[in-house]
Amino acid sequence: MMRVDACLARSEHEQHLVSDLEVESNHSSQHYGLLAWKQGLSEALITEQALSLGQFAVRSSDQRLLHMECPMRLTVFGEAQKAGVIFPWITRLHWQDRVDLAVLKKALAQLKQQREPLCINLSVESLESAHFREGMLEQLLQLDVSLSGLLWLDIPERGIYQHLEAFRSFCLSIKPFACKIGLEHAGEHFARLAELNDLGLDYYKLDASFVSNIDQHRQNQSFVQGVVTVAHAIGLLVIAEGVANDHERAQLISLGVDGVTGPGVE
Repeated sequence: MMRVDACLARSEHEQHLVSDLEVESNHSSQHYGLLAWKQGLSEALITEQALSLGQFAVRSSDQRLLHMECPMRLTVFGEAQKAGVIFPWITRLHWQDRVDLAVLKKALAQLKQQREPLCINLSVESLESAHFREGMLEQLLQLDVSLSGLLWLDIPERGIYQHLEAFRSFCLSIKPFACKIGLEHAGEHFARLAELNDLGLDYYKLDASFVSNIDQHRQNQSFVQGVVTVAHAIGLLVIAEGVANDHERAQLISLGVDGVTGPGVE
């Protein structure tokens, strides 16, 4: 039953992430082939108006703003595209690094204007890309550390252990800029967290599958409490993803979670 609950929660969380993008797409974009998508994405990535960032709050246990999560919104073929439509094409083209670099550029421009902490997602593939890493360092070098220190970087836990050396190198190269680096959609590989102890990570975002209806599931409560204990011992904040209501939030805070985000967080 717990496994079913976890699967349902993950499904709901993924739907929330898509709704976070606030995008709509009709069926016409599905009729384009690879070459058309290559051209369309290329044009979108160099058109300032085609790329924008959403804003969704991540709040501390006492309701302070930790940062704004900024999922990408991308208009291709004149339509704002759904994540489920656009990302498979990005993957087929092996353009994760190009997309992430464009998102980073947009995020840094936003930081200069608003000077409030924000968070972007980076793919594991980008960490392996010399093009991305060189481009990121070039952009960060143009910023004062007081600004780059407002940038939070989410890396999906699921992929990093297959790219551990690239992740290690990335973390060490970024740390001088005071950016905050953490794992998102995390928890499945919690037993391996000690392998990252020397990287100076800042936070650990628990996947929604461990959070959904946590006020009713003692097993998940015990797991989250264990995560909090270990994470705090090595200096990590613990942030819960996919929080849907005040009951979940209150339970998570009582377990020592440092922050929450999701459809129930404003």
